[in-house]
Amino acid sequence: MFFKRALPRAMRDYPPAESPWAHRDPDKALACVLAMRQTRLAHLTRLLAAAGIDLAAGLAHASPRPLCQSLDAWVARDWPALGRSLPRGFAQPRQGPWSDKERVPFSIALDTGLAVGELLLRHRPGFAWGVDRFDDHIVDDEAGANDVVVLDPTLPHDARDPLVFDAFGTAYWCLLDYAYKLESGWTFSDAIARQLHEGPGWPDINAL
Repeated sequence: MFFKRALPRAMRDYPPAESPWAHRDPDKALACVLAMRQTRLAHLTRLLAAAGIDLAAGLAHASPRPLCQSLDAWVARDWPALGRSLPRGFAQPRQGPWSDKERVPFSIALDTGLAVGELLLRHRPGFAWGVDRFDDHIVDDEAGANDVVVLDPTLPHDARDPLVFDAFGTAYWCLLDYAYKLESGWTFSDAIARQLHEGPGWPDINAL
């Protein structure tokens, strides 16, 4: 008989957040993210510790690779059940407030995206959390456009195709990938490697 993997208790009991996107205002979402950052990372630190992952050590490591690979292994193991825990007809996580049944899975993904964004900031110290208002991205309606991302705040709005990191979008995509059973295979290692890759060829986290 086939048994589905149950949601770990540490996830079921995870302290939920209120959606930063409840007001559908990117500036309010950014202010909310910055205000909750330390509290939410503390919650995630305890959750990851129960899974054998030291978030502080991973953020401080000279390479982003160990933390990315640890998060990817955790996601592959525990997030399928997290995706299944979403209720039928769940909303898109960045399009308004969350229902009671959405709050825990969306909060875990929120905090994981926050951690991965912070990881990039350690390796791109000139970057910061901000709202992606780059003209190229708004015109093309790219994922993360007019939303909270990690970016280079010194670039003008008309910079040509600037690289930004939609950390929350990356985390929510991983969660919805399991909820919809898409099996895309995209990982945090892929996302961070793309942000830090220099030179020709496909970015590889093992080179970082």
